[in-house]
Amino acid sequence: NFVNPISSIAINPALFIAFFLIGVFVIFSSADIWQRIYSAKTASVARKSLFTSTILWLIFGFFITLVGVAAKINFPNIDPNEAFYWGLFGTLPQWLLGFGVVMVLATIMSTIDTEVYLLSSIIAKDFVASRKKNIDDIQLTKIIKIGMAALSILAMLFAIIVRDVLVVLFGLASFVLSLSPAIVASLFWKLKPNAVFFSMIGGVLAFLALIIFGQFTPENSVATLPAALVFLIVGQIIFKDKVGIVSGV
Repeated sequence: NFVNPISSIAINPALFIAFFLIGVFVIFSSADIWQRIYSAKTASVARKSLFTSTILWLIFGFFITLVGVAAKINFPNIDPNEAFYWGLFGTLPQWLLGFGVVMVLATIMSTIDTEVYLLSSIIAKDFVASRKKNIDDIQLTKIIKIGMAALSILAMLFAIIVRDVLVVLFGLASFVLSLSPAIVASLFWKLKPNAVFFSMIGGVLAFLALIIFGQFTPENSVATLPAALVFLIVGQIIFKDKVGIVSGV
């Protein structure tokens, strides 16, 4: 008796919506994208670039989903954390395995070096240099290098301790989604600085609430997005205008 393996794959609408929202809005907070946005000639070019990147991310996300479906069909009893591995290396022909390994490693290294450098630069400039006077570029470079080394060690320890890949990925996505409403809105309207900060606080509070009450799941991880949006709207209403304004790109 033949059973169609596709029919046995349950599609959770809530999970589909969560993946869709993450795929659309995470792109607006990606550091590697904004590094290129800063070099755009005009605000119009920056907007078009962001929306084009979002469409491309959705397309690539669709093909990555096919890898997961292939893993489910061929290896129905595998651990979900290993779905990508089995879907890629368990279904690829032998002559493509080398290309697959290079592709995965290149993607991981590209993401790691961007995030580590970005975070260390933020720590050096916004937390150290802003509190010290007369700091030169050489000292700032040393601080960035120390920050990169420290963050690399912390990331390595975190990877050893936390073995659930899905929890880590959705946790990071949840944090990023809390930044998205302010970033997207700043492309079209002038935002009050306090409202932007209030929006990020709202997203973080939603994330902490999910963790504290034990409700953090892939489906609920996107709750930070509407929470940040509501806090942003409320902040725009209740806070008064100040000299500093967060404007569009």
